[in-house]
Amino acid sequence: MNIIVPGQLAGVHSMDNKYHFTSAVAFTDSVLYFFSHERFNELIKTYPELVGFFTETLIKEIQILLEEISFNSLSAEQQIGLLLSNLSKVYMHNEIPMKQRELAAFTGLNRITIYKILKKWKEDGVIEMKNHKIHIQDTEYFRVHLKS
Repeated sequence: MNIIVPGQLAGVHSMDNKYHFTSAVAFTDSVLYFFSHERFNELIKTYPELVGFFTETLIKEIQILLEEISFNSLSAEQQIGLLLSNLSKVYMHNEIPMKQRELAAFTGLNRITIYKILKKWKEDGVIEMKNHKIHIQDTEYFRVHLKS
């Protein structure tokens, strides 16, 4: 599972010209462009700088897959902490536009578990929750307290 922000590529694994199944959920209004394998090759010939962009995207996807493999061995608190920490890097700020329901879907944890952990972190001053967003107040908490 991955979070794609504006300007990033999604579905790059399909550029091998084979069939792949992918699903997506948009958290905000979004525009998705589809390029056939042939059209993508034409774009690369016209805009060679796309090769670097495409390569960076593939490397990031491989890193995400590797992290997902180890993610399932973490405690619930570590999973949520890692997710929030990674999302703050993706969004490049400490405001995460996700609700508890979405965190549960992303992690596979139940909403009660998510609620209890977020409530504890809120009481400890690690996060604040307002306007259906999670605001990370203590960015060091996840690095220091949730090591795997």
